[in-house]
Parts: sequence; structure tokens; C-alpha cells
Amino acid sequence: MTESTAMASNDDDEPLLNTIVDNSTTSNRRCPTCQGTGSVSTSPGLVALIPVDDVRLKRRHTFLWIVLTIFFCTLIALAVIATILPRSVHLSIKNPIVIDATDDSVRNSTDYRLTFIHQSNIQSDNWVPIRLINLTTLVEHQLVPIGPNAQKIYSHQMYLRPLGTIQSNLTVQLDFNENSMAYRACQGIFRQMLLFKVQTILTYADFLLGRIQTTNNVSYQYVLCNRGEWKPHETVLVNMTTNSHDDDVKQYDSVQESSWTYTMKYFYFKFQQRIEDEKIVEHSVKLTLPHYNNYTRQQFTEIPYRYSSWRSSPNLARRLTSFDHYIYTELLIILDHFFRRHQITYLITDGTLLGSYTHHDFLPWDDDVDLRVSNRDRQRLLNLVSQELRNIISVADVTEEYGTYHKFYFPWSPQAADNHDDDVKQYDSVQEASWTYTMKYFYFKFQQRIEDEKIVEHNVKLTLPNYNNYTRQQFTEIPYRYSTWRSSPNLARRLTSFDHYIYTELLIILDHFFRRHQITYLITDGTLLGSYTHHDFLPWDDDVDLRVSNRDRQRMLNLVSQELRNIISVADVTEEYGTYHKFYFPWSPQAGKQNWSYPCVDVFYFDENSTHLWRINSDEKSMNDCPVSKHNIFPLVWRPFGRIWLPAPREPLIIFEIHRWTAIGEWYYAKNYSHKYERTLSIMNDRARPHELYPYYPWVQRSCSQTHCIEQLITMDDNTNITIHTVQFEKYRTKLIINPKFEIKNCWL
Repeated sequence: MTESTAMASNDDDEPLLNTIVDNSTTSNRRCPTCQGTGSVSTSPGLVALIPVDDVRLKRRHTFLWIVLTIFFCTLIALAVIATILPRSVHLSIKNPIVIDATDDSVRNSTDYRLTFIHQSNIQSDNWVPIRLINLTTLVEHQLVPIGPNAQKIYSHQMYLRPLGTIQSNLTVQLDFNENSMAYRACQGIFRQMLLFKVQTILTYADFLLGRIQTTNNVSYQYVLCNRGEWKPHETVLVNMTTNSHDDDVKQYDSVQESSWTYTMKYFYFKFQQRIEDEKIVEHSVKLTLPHYNNYTRQQFTEIPYRYSSWRSSPNLARRLTSFDHYIYTELLIILDHFFRRHQITYLITDGTLLGSYTHHDFLPWDDDVDLRVSNRDRQRLLNLVSQELRNIISVADVTEEYGTYHKFYFPWSPQAADNHDDDVKQYDSVQEASWTYTMKYFYFKFQQRIEDEKIVEHNVKLTLPNYNNYTRQQFTEIPYRYSTWRSSPNLARRLTSFDHYIYTELLIILDHFFRRHQITYLITDGTLLGSYTHHDFLPWDDDVDLRVSNRDRQRMLNLVSQELRNIISVADVTEEYGTYHKFYFPWSPQAGKQNWSYPCVDVFYFDENSTHLWRINSDEKSMNDCPVSKHNIFPLVWRPFGRIWLPAPREPLIIFEIHRWTAIGEWYYAKNYSHKYERTLSIMNDRARPHELYPYYPWVQRSCSQTHCIEQLITMDDNTNITIHTVQFEKYRTKLIINPKFEIKNCWL
């Protein structure tokens, strides 16, 4: 035995090892374990020898299998999570364009309940069921919430299946009292359509954690609120004529509607269209063709048109005057809006279609419009016109040899002349003598349209016009939105949006008249303060104050009586502090029991010398009381006022200093006198801090440098300040300086 054999003799595995590594039976390769010694060293544990070519020694892809396992496990986990996690739930409205709510509505002399069905589609994008909890609707009319809110509570077991859709009908009941605008609209004889803003809110629980979530949808809904005529009780009318207490004020607006002239009704109709279709009109030579099925008036611009470029050929002369064309266009706008609202299909044919095909207008030698409507819509069309447009458009039934058709026309337009050639030349000149107020006003506005015609471009950065070179063609009308009106509980609005609209139209006419005849005028008092702090009326003010030089007084009155006698009326008012005049539309409602109408513009007069000016009043020594330096007034500057520009003093603070309005910027005050009713009214809140009014009314934020002052009109939306527009003025004073002599005298300009 060798020495190595002797050393391993005590190991039970020695024979096996010796057999395996015996030099006589193995190759010349060295054993990796014994390193050629023929024996394995003794060590703790078991030791095994594995042949080199054993399959267990081959390389395995263990790492790859681990990576693939992790990847597929992660993919499966993500798929499970994506399936059970909550997804969006969508609400869509399935109501018709117009809902007829007249059959289920209940009314009496003080309240009106309007009931209709609001249809919603609920669509789930979840891959698992969701549990529906409740469906709620919040309704607004002209930014005023209308209650009570309608709510539908689902049973505890109400689930919406994965990727499912369900239709839910909710009964909405709206209660109006006699003081609301909707009540007056539904009980009057003019407007029968209400436009509601409906916010639908769905509350549901998700599948995974049962968390409560909400989704909402905002839609706008036309609702027919009255069928036929319904007037107030006779006792209400009697009370209006027998007493003048505060209780009458609430009844005033509703009773006035029954006595409106055609002018007032048409004006109000156009005003309502302005709110419903309100938009910024942008003009471009490249017109975008609207999609027929998706057509709304908000989706594309009105086509620019120029009456001032009209010409007539000696070969085929024009049949229509430009004024006839203008009236035709207004009539077609109303009919088009009406047809689309009620989903009545119509189209142009015959000469009207040929004119559009060849001239994009009337054929110049044609003088009528031909429309076609399906016979199945015929009776419905006539019924709806008689309900909604009976005060705006009249309908004549005509039967001729080729059939029966209908003519739609304005009832205030001239009667169609007989078909005698001798009468045609006299027709236009003779008719004017019998025109109604509406016709004369319409013609006056038409003349203004030609004189002031322009493409209106809107921009948030306003360009201040030069006073001396001012024409209405040189700058854009200021964008304005009645649909964003709100009222503060601290100092509520005095004007309705319609009052504001009439005031603006009245001021446009007066401004155009004054400038055409070079009559200097300016805004003062509360009107100037409104422009200075809000670029509009003070929300808690309800009149307009203008000043005109006394030397232009008689000339102005004479010219108004000559040119505007059919458009504007003038009332001479004498009070304790002097004589002034009120300018108003003769067709607007009477102001209380006075002999003038409201809205009205107050025109006061000032006298002047080479250095100062002062207000004319009953005091013969007024010149020595509170004269104002012309340096503070002239040259006048144009200031924003709603959607128009009005002339104002170059130093507006001088007017506030005369009145001793020292709290501007700290407090705002409201008087308890109503010019609409010409009487004193009780006011719960007569003052407020500016920051209390910021969430409700736009306000002016100004910053001044050495040469300029920049005014930004700011509004607040969801606690965020939004700039409506910006205008830059030459430097003016921004700090009040009260003259001691003003403190002991009752001064005003």
C-alpha cells in the first residue's frame, strides 16, 4: 500500500475514491478534486465527485426565467388593477330643443309652477359595475337660481353594468313668484319661451373602495311656459291706478307689458335674441361654410355687407331700395331663428336661390323672397307663429290660380301698393306720413347703419380715440356681455339688463346727434363715477347725467324737435335746483306717474367764460359759488361706458371733489330714490366696501406712470381675477384734493 492509501484507510469512502482515481483505470487527466494525489483531503460534510460530462453541470437559463416570470406577473397585476380602478362616468342630455311644459303647469295670481321632464343618459366607462346614488338638477334663469332643486334617489341595489348606458328621467318643478322675470314672461302676452341653464349632477360609488364621486353636465334648454294669453287680475290693474305705495312697485313691471307698443315688443324681442345668441362677431373675407345639421348662429360670423356701395344698372335697375333690403334681412333673421329652434326644415328656391347662386344676395332686379316648407310642418308652423311671434310677425293667407301659400311680414311695415303703374312713383313718398313709431325708428337706425358702417373688430386691448377726430368708424365697439350680469346682496343692481340695453341705444342716438351738430356734452356725477370705477353704470345707480353748454341749449332743442321728433321725446323739468330736460323713447314705460318715460337721460346745462364754467341753476350767483377751471375739464377724453364711449372731463376727480365724495375706494353708497318709479324706496343696505362687491361686479384697476394711466377692467371668476379689457389714458390725478370752499357749500357742476 502506498502512503496515501494508508492515510485514507479509516475513511469509509476510501475504496470508492481509490477505485475512481486509480491511475491504472483512468486517463491521464488530472482529477480536479485530488489534484493528482490519488486521495481527497478530509473536510467536514459530504463530498461527491460528479463526472465532467454529467448533465447537471450544463449551463441553465435561470436568470431569464426569473425575468420572464416577473414580467408576466406584473402584466397580469396591471391588467387587474386597470380593470377594477374607477373610470369616467358621462352624462348627456336627451331633451328635445323645445320642451312644452304648458299642460302640467299651474299658475295663480302670485305664483307659477312650471313642470317638465328632464331626460339624461348615464354612460359608464368602467369595466366593473358602479352603484348609482342620486341625480340632481340645478336650474338657472338669467343667472338667477330657480328652485326647488329636483332630485332622484336610486335604491341601494341600483347598479350600472360594466360599459353600460342607462336613461334616467327626472321631473323638474320650478316655482316662480310674482317678482321674478320668468313669472312676468310666462303670464304676459309677448314672450312664451324661457331659456334655462340646467346643471345635472350624478352621485355614484366606485366598485373598488366604495368612494363617493360626482360628475356633472351643463346644458341650455328652451321651455315653452305659456300657451295662449293670460293676464293679471283686474284688481291688480285697479290698484296700479288708485295708489302709489311701495306695494305698487312690484306690480309695475308685469302690468306694463300688456300696454307695450309694437316698438317696445320688437325691441324686447331683439334684446332677448341678443342675450340668447350673444357672441363677438368677427369679420373676415374668407367665409367658413357651416355644417347644416350642426348649425347655430354662434358658430360662424355674419357676412359683412355694404349698403353704401349699392349701384343700379340702366339696363336692369334695382327693384329693392336699400331700406327694403334691410327690412327683408331682419325678417329673414327672425324666421330663420324660429325655424331652426322648432326644427322646421325650409329652403330657398326660385329667384331667391338664383340670386344666391349668382350674386350671393337678391337678384338686383327681383323684389321678393321664396321659401319652401314641408306640408307636414304647415299647421304646426302656423300655430307656433301665432303663439310666439304674433306681436312681431303677421301672416296672410293667399289663394291664387296655382295654389295657396302664406306671406309673412312685419305688421308695422307699409301696406303693399296696388299694381297700377301710376301709383308706384308716389308710393314711397306718401307712405312715410303714416309710418308708425316702429317704422320711423327702424328707418332711423338703418340710416345710422349706413353712415357709421364698419367692420367691427373686437380686442381686449382698447384704443382710446382722439376726441377731436372722433368718428364711430375709427374704433371698435366695446365688447359687452349681459349674460355675465350678477347682483350683490350688499348693493344690488338697480337696472335690469333690458333697461341697460335701452339706455345704451338711447345714448348711441344722442351721441351721434350731438357730434353731427357739434354740440359739446360730457358725462358727470354718478355716470362719470361709474365710468371711472366700473367702465359702466354704477351697478346701484339707475340714471344718466349729461352736461351741455347753455349756449347750445336752444339750438339743441330745436334740432331735436326737427330731426328726432319721431324717435325721442323731451320733457322740461323744473325743480328746486334749476331747470333741465329729460330725453326718452316715447314708447318706453312711464316713469311712475310723471309725464316722461323710463329709461331717460337727464341733460343739465352749464355756463362759461374764458377760464371757468359752472352749472346753471336758480342761484343767480352760482358763478361765484363753485366755478370749475376749464383746464380740469378740457380737452375732453372718451371714457368706456358699457359697450360705448362717452366724453368725460380730462381730470375726473375734479367732479368728485366738488361733490365731496371723499370715500371713493373705501366705501360705495346708494341713494334710496328710484328714477324708474320716481319715488323714494326703502333700501336694506345702502353702502358696502369695495372688496364685498368684487365677486359680483367688474371693477377698474389702475396704475399710473409719469406720462400715462392704464385702466384694466377686472372681473372675478372662481376667486380668479380675469382681465376683460385694458385702456390707456394720458396722465391724470388719482388722489383727491378737497378744496375748503367746497366743504361749506352745496356745489355741483
